[in-house]
Amino acid sequence: RQPRIGGNMRVVLRDGGEYKISKEQIEYWKMIYPDLDVESEIGYLKEMWTKNAIPRKTAKNINKFINKWLYKQNREDI
Repeated sequence: RQPRIGGNMRVVLRDGGEYKISKEQIEYWKMIYPDLDVESEIGYLKEMWTKNAIPRKTAKNINKFINKWLYKQNREDI
């Protein structure tokens, strides 16, 4: 996985726009998934979207997708 990136991350959406993930959102996910390196997981997703290995998401469903991804990764780490 990629190294820690920090807050205020941006990901590219399906329409070419950007979605800003706030520090507060990252901190919230860290609270929910304390054993997971949330920043690295989001960095990994960002890289996968850049390389088109997985389809980019819309603004409407990006949070749902990230939550689902983090949940699955957390389950794998248990």
